Amino acid sequence: MSELSPELILAQKEAKYYRKLFEQRASQLVNAEFEVSKLRRDVKRTNLSLSLIAELNKHINVEDSFESAVKIGLNGIRSSLELDAAFYIELINGKVQKILNSGYKDEEVKKLENTKFPDIKFRIQESGIIVREASHEIEELSTLSKIISLPYFVLVPLFSDNNLVGLLIAGRKIEKEPYAPRLDEEDRIILFTLGSWITSMLKDRLIGLMNEYLKLIDKNIIISSTDLNGVITYVSDAFCKVSGYSKEEIIGHTHSIMKHPDMPKSSFRDLWDTIVQDKVWTGEIKNKDKNGRGYWMEASIFPTFDEKRKKIGYTAIRQNITDKKIIEQISITDGLTGIYNRRYFNELFPKVINGAKREDKLVGFIILDIDYFKPYNDIYGHQMGDDVLIKVAKTISGTINRADDYCFRLGGEEFGVIFHVDTQEKAIEFANKFRKNIENLQISHNGNSASDYVTASVGLIFKKANKINSIHELYKQVDDLLYKAKNSGRNRVCSNI
Repeated sequence: MSELSPELILAQKEAKYYRKLFEQRASQLVNAEFEVSKLRRDVKRTNLSLSLIAELNKHINVEDSFESAVKIGLNGIRSSLELDAAFYIELINGKVQKILNSGYKDEEVKKLENTKFPDIKFRIQESGIIVREASHEIEELSTLSKIISLPYFVLVPLFSDNNLVGLLIAGRKIEKEPYAPRLDEEDRIILFTLGSWITSMLKDRLIGLMNEYLKLIDKNIIISSTDLNGVITYVSDAFCKVSGYSKEEIIGHTHSIMKHPDMPKSSFRDLWDTIVQDKVWTGEIKNKDKNGRGYWMEASIFPTFDEKRKKIGYTAIRQNITDKKIIEQISITDGLTGIYNRRYFNELFPKVINGAKREDKLVGFIILDIDYFKPYNDIYGHQMGDDVLIKVAKTISGTINRADDYCFRLGGEEFGVIFHVDTQEKAIEFANKFRKNIENLQISHNGNSASDYVTASVGLIFKKANKINSIHELYKQVDDLLYKAKNSGRNRVCSNI
């Protein structure tokens, strides 16, 4: 036996490849053998398969046009195999997206464009025709035949990740023929070659689009991923831009390197309690960048899983809401003193109480009023009075030492503080600390009978949050204690303890 030519050896390898491909993709193969012994040693025909791919690759490289390359392929096989028509249908979810054809009239193409090709299984019949897996094969074949206006054809289904993405159809009509002119095995190899090339190009094109899409995401979407322990495994370029850190500086660390001191620990406990239950956490987080500047993020954090549905970590998608928070901050900030205003107190206080109830915590509430403030304004003037309010507010704010403690200007010379400690002794000590720090400012006040300096009287409530019946009732209790302190000589603390 003479040796096979290199071209024929390559054609045999191609045949084996197509056989393997269709064994993977088809639900059943009947007489789909491409045995080497049956391949005619026709170098001219073999070269057609090889030159077809070479021409397609050359065209796609030079013109960078998938559509024009496919049209060249369709024209090539139609001419070389003496076919009446050859066309390629691109599908998405069974719906026609694009038709490229050779040998079809415009009205025939339009008819095909309005046809739905469902995601169906295929098998190769003895006739060499690939048809739908159905109980009435002849009827279905007849329907398909009418749709494509080809009584005799070969249909090559194109799959990507087990999804039907296209159909390559070629055939001959029998207008003057007394029998069906069949496509032989070598003809099919050429069709399968074109089909394989189209599938490969579709995947490459999809990969290219996905890469571009991922680049856009990386550049514009603030994303980070961690392992189950919260150690960062990935951050997007957008994340690096807003945080000021490089990827090398962030990956391998936890998000704590960006934690802002204003964020209470309770917020992160709630976050972790949610995501470890495989739920999505959504909320606002204040971070600090590499230079220590604060910025706000609205984040959605959710668990991530591998292909076996095993949880492998967590991913967070964020939106920079710093500008929004600045506007919001202005609306909840007292214009004179720079601390929170009464509006924000009314909004936040119920939330704090409800949160403390859920965690069965103790909560402290102080109302503090500057003693004899009206006489101070009368003696020193309103400008000096404003300076006192600013200094007192700064002192109150500086006395708070927890991220989940808050201070407010409730109106005029009256201030409020919400705080958390774990004992009554600490609550009394904390309230007295405000009083002492204000007197220690040593702002002269000749109209204050309680001291030579500006002082404040303090009302304090400290109790289990679950024992608070209503916000209005709690506020009245503290207000009554404040006036008790005033009526008892001022510059003192009165409490429910």
